[in-house]
Amino acid sequence: MVDLSMDAEKFRQAGGSVTIVSAPAKIDGEQCDALSKTSGISSSGAIRQIESITFSALPDRALNQYAITPGFASLLSSTSLETSVSGIWISRDLSSDTGWLAGSKVSLSDGRTSDVAGVYDFPSDGRDQSLAYAVASPYSYSDLFDECWIDSWPISPQSEQLSYLSVLASPDGIFEMEVPTIRQLNSTLGVKFDGSEKFDKVPFVAVQIFLIAISFSSATIWIWTRRLEFSSALHAGVRRADIILQLIIEFSVLMVPAGLVSAIILYFFSHYSNPDPWISSFCVGLKFIFISALAFLLSIIFTPLFLREDNLFRYFKER
Repeated sequence: MVDLSMDAEKFRQAGGSVTIVSAPAKIDGEQCDALSKTSGISSSGAIRQIESITFSALPDRALNQYAITPGFASLLSSTSLETSVSGIWISRDLSSDTGWLAGSKVSLSDGRTSDVAGVYDFPSDGRDQSLAYAVASPYSYSDLFDECWIDSWPISPQSEQLSYLSVLASPDGIFEMEVPTIRQLNSTLGVKFDGSEKFDKVPFVAVQIFLIAISFSSATIWIWTRRLEFSSALHAGVRRADIILQLIIEFSVLMVPAGLVSAIILYFFSHYSNPDPWISSFCVGLKFIFISALAFLLSIIFTPLFLREDNLFRYFKER
């Protein structure tokens, strides 16, 4: 289960859950941002490429610059752009080359200055690298944009259909635009991540059968190696129910440390590298511990029923 969670998080971190609807100069930025309020869509924002920008520190290199809506910030960083709409956002690669960080004041080649509102990560992991070494500038909703990016999880056809709501008719009012195109930000890890399908492939039933068999047989062997002891007790007049009660008490004494150690180990592996809340994996593990203990307990109850006082001397000889 932790592996599934890690695969899902890797898929999301790589941008596999981001859908891009492209319609040049046809995207309503405000409507695109508003899609994030829809169930199943965690963030959304609009973007368009504008004139390149040149910094005094890099006079020979004109960098791509993009106008973005405030909602686009959640696709780049956990920090909202609304707190610093006058600044620019720069990529991590650009920040590494120049040493600029959030709050830095930078000079442009035309003599103007600008504040760095933040630094965003855009790794080279198979995604479209248009923003990998670029500048993002927050703009108002007054202009139309070229693309609407939507991060939906889990991915569903509904999110793709909702993305079309951000597309407007042409500014002149004539509805003769090209059909918007839909693409995935990063498809290197697959077109979609079907967590339920992967979960169904986990051999839970096989593991449960295996645990039941191991636990039941272990308890049976444990009791059968003591068959001479219990046959002697039956011969001395001890009731079979008392023998079963004795075994249950012994089992309880064993289960306290065994259960505690198992729970500690389970707690560790439920936390280790798990991007999701640990309690879900922990509870599944507890279920298997409970199943194992129950199978052991059932063997304790039923195995003594097959012990016979009449076999006492045979058991003694076999010893």
